[in-house]
Amino acid sequence: MLDLKAMFSQLWFLIPISIIVVILKNFIKKYKRKDNYSEIKKEIEKQNNNFEDIRRHNKEYFNSKKEKRKI
Repeated sequence: MLDLKAMFSQLWFLIPISIIVVILKNFIKKYKRKDNYSEIKKEIEKQNNNFEDIRRHNKEYFNSKKEKRKI
């Protein structure tokens, strides 16, 4: 015959442990999201810097051509 009291006495600790595991998983997910956000932000800054470099180069190049045309 099944002894329910014995089973409950052995399994009662699974409920708080499962709750703690779920909470820890949520914290880890949030930390990873923040880390991914910072990586994405760094990539966007790199792209913006590259765009600014290209824009600056084009501005100098085309301004010099305009000056040559004036001469």
